[in-house]
Amino acid sequence: MDLKSPLYGLDQDEIQQIVRNENEPAYRARQLLDWLYKKHILAFDEAENLPAGFRSRLSGKYALTALRFDDDKASSNHESTKFLFQTHDQ
Repeated sequence: MDLKSPLYGLDQDEIQQIVRNENEPAYRARQLLDWLYKKHILAFDEAENLPAGFRSRLSGKYALTALRFDDDKASSNHESTKFLFQTHDQ
């Protein structure tokens, strides 16, 4: 399964390119950077000053986390659990 690329970790130029690709005004890049790196959002709906359509398009293409839960295994005595996560580049 293909994972969405995370937005966290992208720099200003990369965010500006995403905004241009989405045909949004240039100031949307500043707004998005503010939500990512100052307010640390974990859901696109938290970015209230971004239009709903833009948020929807972003959520369809990008993730706000770098990991996706894949599986977990409890030990035989149930004293510990191992978790498996996938990164977007696997």
